[in-house]
Amino acid sequence: MYSEEIAYKIESIDELGPAEKRDNWYISFGLQAVDGLKPSEYMRGLAGEFREYNISKEERVLSGISVLYSSADMIHDALAYDFEREKGFDYSSEGIAEQAHHVMKFISGIWQVHPFAEGNTRTCAVFAIQYLRALGFAVGNEPFREHSQYFRDALVMDNCGRDRKPEYLKMFTENLLLGGSHDLGTQIPAV
Repeated sequence: MYSEEIAYKIESIDELGPAEKRDNWYISFGLQAVDGLKPSEYMRGLAGEFREYNISKEERVLSGISVLYSSADMIHDALAYDFEREKGFDYSSEGIAEQAHHVMKFISGIWQVHPFAEGNTRTCAVFAIQYLRALGFAVGNEPFREHSQYFRDALVMDNCGRDRKPEYLKMFTENLLLGGSHDLGTQIPAV
């Protein structure tokens, strides 16, 4: 579904202790609980935890440069910060367009943390769908499925530091939630 043809480069750091790993899992379980979902016993038993090493990945849309992902030892704090900010956002004081763009910026921030070794874009897409539905938006998985590479590239462009280009995520969001008709079939050009 999501192209991962360029492998992540692993940078070593000290291993997280069991308590920190457990705390990281509880965060992900808390994310699921927002939508009334509970992790299966199988999931609770997996070794699939937050990554324990720093990563970089050459991005086509960044001409081979990597997004600056959260350091492995900062994943817990970065996610806690993003979710705390989200809890403080007053959706009732904003219009539909502002709400839609805010949610997708929140999703983009989670993606930039990149808590898992693999599957971050897929996880963010599923979480986005569930969270948007919980907020009252009518959304399916088709836009993510049909424009998966565009979605991933839009997240990259939204998180590339000083060369940040949020307009691609904005166009995806408008098509997804606001009846937009932007052409998402073309590749996002490299910077």
